[in-house]
Amino acid sequence: YNYFYNEKGELVDTKNQKKFVFQGQKHYEDLSFEVHRFIQNHLVEHYKMEEVWLPLGKAEEEKANNIFISKDFGENKKGCLLLIQGTGPVRAGVWSRAVCINENLELGSVFPFIEWANKHDLSYIVFNPNLTRNPKTKKPIPGNTSMEKHCLYVWKNFMIDCPAKHYFMVAHSAGGGCASKLFSAAEEDFKKKVIVLALTDSWFTSYKSKAWVKEHVVHFQASSYPLGTELPSYDIYPTVSAGHPKHEYATGAAREKIFDLFESRRKGIFQFNKAIQFSSLKL
Repeated sequence: YNYFYNEKGELVDTKNQKKFVFQGQKHYEDLSFEVHRFIQNHLVEHYKMEEVWLPLGKAEEEKANNIFISKDFGENKKGCLLLIQGTGPVRAGVWSRAVCINENLELGSVFPFIEWANKHDLSYIVFNPNLTRNPKTKKPIPGNTSMEKHCLYVWKNFMIDCPAKHYFMVAHSAGGGCASKLFSAAEEDFKKKVIVLALTDSWFTSYKSKAWVKEHVVHFQASSYPLGTELPSYDIYPTVSAGHPKHEYATGAAREKIFDLFESRRKGIFQFNKAIQFSSLKL
């Protein structure tokens, strides 16, 4: 396709180094497939992640959903970072294919989050909730027939026995709905292990334990206000600006404040107003 990612993580033309130019939907879809493949190869080759095919214990031809886990996932006791994307044509490792194509990998992929996890010696796992049908047979993938069922499958088969003491979770868009389902299905285990949940232009609707939700969930909402500005919240958890008005940019744009939040929780600070300094909204 005559494109490559330069040292800035920007997709540029091999001939003139100019950024991507739209050439029709089929070309865009084909290029998106290659971008996904590049990012997933990078997870394995650069970050040394293990690609695991689901469902487990099935014949090879039935395994059609791939997730990625860090090489120390089964041994690291310190903590684990869980990354859940939103709905749509995106696959594991990508928050937004449009951002990866039109902007850069720093904003559109999970790479910065993995870098943060490596810096703090945490294990990590990348979910793949949108791949619900076998690309070859077009049949539903057993145990992974919806976003929510995929996340439940991964939780039951990987997270329950994960040795990490604490979980740090990022859920973008409909990924927050998946986190809600996980909370409802495994409330006690969820509350015990997840010490912070960062929502990015998303939602969380499990209110069985309002006190826990209020102290452990922070919503980074797409907004034109500066990153970290406290916004009016219509939920019991605090809401702040993600630092970008577009939905698909929210996770990448908010990453530094998310890392600050995670770092404070690593240090055992659980009250929102003490955990991280945000700016007040001036109307």
